[in-house]
Amino acid sequence: MSSERPKPPAWLSISGSPRASSGKAAARKKQRPQAPKTAAKTAATVRTARKAGSPARGGVQLSDNARVVLERRYLAKDARGRLAESPEELFRRVAHNVAEAEARFVAPAGAHARVAAVEAQFYELMTSLRFLPNSPTLGNAGRAIQQLSACFVLPVEDSMEGIFGTLRDTALIHQSGGGTGFAFSRLRPAGDIVASTGGSPSTRTWSRGDSAPT
Repeated sequence: MSSERPKPPAWLSISGSPRASSGKAAARKKQRPQAPKTAAKTAATVRTARKAGSPARGGVQLSDNARVVLERRYLAKDARGRLAESPEELFRRVAHNVAEAEARFVAPAGAHARVAAVEAQFYELMTSLRFLPNSPTLGNAGRAIQQLSACFVLPVEDSMEGIFGTLRDTALIHQSGGGTGFAFSRLRPAGDIVASTGGSPSTRTWSRGDSAPT
């Protein structure tokens, strides 16, 4: 028996077919290096985009999840609940509003230039995602509420009016996106006598009342 491997029939061979030749030519064409002129143009575009602090394709590069969160919680909406701004416009709104504070620390003649410079710097920081402010700032800056703080410590006064006044303030702060802590140092000691009733106050009862609305 011969050890030579049998050759395939001629009709199975595609080495000499026009399709095989054209396929090899297409492969060689794909492997050709990029033309120097085109490569230089692309590199220049990327360098320009990086220098400007924005992605090469324009706009802010955000994940799909980030855009969904912005649309649901932070982007401005019209009276019908439709989106009224883009993520880029949100960052511009916040940057301008925060930069306006700079006008208080320079002469009136240089206030506009100073605000514009700080606005550009803060916008670049946010759109590059190197820094993002807290939730109240993203949601409220440049709007009617103008509540940019995230954390509040509220004193609890030693009276019925003071206690429930603190609860009211807590609800308003939470409504605008802030969070609260409480200072209980003004409350009387446990077991102390209440002058109006002759009884003793219950801190546990107050705590339950505080937790319910918040």
